[in-house]
Amino acid sequence: MTDYVYNRRSSEHYRKFYARLKWAMSWSQALETLGFSEGSLPTDDEVRHAQRKRLVEIGYKGLGGDKDPKEATEVNVAADILLKRRDADRSTIKDPEEPTWNPTYSRPEPQKKKEVTFEEAKAKASVPSGVEWLFVTSVQKGEGSYSGDESSQRKDGWVAVGKTDQKFVFVGVEHSAYSAYYIGGGPEHDIYKIRTYEYAKPNNLSPSWLVGNIVKALHDMDINVHFNHKVCDARGREFSQKMPATGGAELSTKHMMVELGMVDEDDPSVANRKHVVEMKVELDHRFGGDTAKPGFFPAPAPSNMYWDGAYHGDYYKITLILNGKDYDLSESDWNTFYRLKIGGKRLLDAIFGDRVYGGSKKNITRMPKAKSTVILGGLVERLKDLPPAAMAVLAKAAEQVKGDKASP
Repeated sequence: MTDYVYNRRSSEHYRKFYARLKWAMSWSQALETLGFSEGSLPTDDEVRHAQRKRLVEIGYKGLGGDKDPKEATEVNVAADILLKRRDADRSTIKDPEEPTWNPTYSRPEPQKKKEVTFEEAKAKASVPSGVEWLFVTSVQKGEGSYSGDESSQRKDGWVAVGKTDQKFVFVGVEHSAYSAYYIGGGPEHDIYKIRTYEYAKPNNLSPSWLVGNIVKALHDMDINVHFNHKVCDARGREFSQKMPATGGAELSTKHMMVELGMVDEDDPSVANRKHVVEMKVELDHRFGGDTAKPGFFPAPAPSNMYWDGAYHGDYYKITLILNGKDYDLSESDWNTFYRLKIGGKRLLDAIFGDRVYGGSKKNITRMPKAKSTVILGGLVERLKDLPPAAMAVLAKAAEQVKGDKASP
């Protein structure tokens, strides 16, 4: 301890030792450390005078001495307790002149805020039963969040959307979490606020009506951010537990409305929606004779390579993500895909680079126009085992990247 310079602003060792000591030292111990009698109520000037006098007595380095700074820290902590500085619970201390002041004061436990569980919030919000839950928006970050070495705070929210025979139900959820890591920081808080909105079904359901009510719910819950139009599938779920803020494939609101049958895909409000084609590659290395995982296939062996009947190398799984839905390539389609080339390179390398890592993912429709046109055209022409709906999405995406305009 003697090797450290206890600068209050720069020394982590000082801060930690100071925090531990301040938490442990009682009012009586602080009086004793500075030489005051039990039960006395020294003024601020008397405390400061006693603090300096005691530092001189112990030969503190900062005042020309060479004494262990640990004793100086004890003196400084005692003075701060008596001066009531930097106490998180200062409001709980009575002023000395009031008759109810207790000179034997010791620090109480920090006051714990009311914690609201998700179930309590749901009950108070009167979330309807018997609702068919359609989807939940992806997480929206609230304002004023911060994080640091000693504490973190965040606020986020989402909106669950459902329907009955007569109406649409929007449930806005605000989730606030706060954690303090420093000594004496108090309890963690995990608080939910839930509010329910119900609207009669409109005669002409449109994405703008749906998104407008989602945004209203988010803003009413004080989640003042721009809604990113992404939603997660929530069909088959009951609103009996925390609805997922993340996880699962995300779709645009327009595509989700078509998938759910809320609007026809030829409806003018969604007909020109942008189709998104993504590709994900996964790797699984198996030694010769090992059984590959389902959906994983080996790269075809070169014709000039001796084949001993056992594959030695990586197994690949290729997944096309079309408008948020996953389609795994069959072994036949994988072999066809592996042999495709663009600019003299294997299509796999052209998309993902010369080194393919497990979990690599690329948005093909966001690649340069010339490249994405060739890739999508090749997939449409050569893949045979994908469902008709998937092939239709590929064909539409190929048309759009050629130059056709599409709404976001």
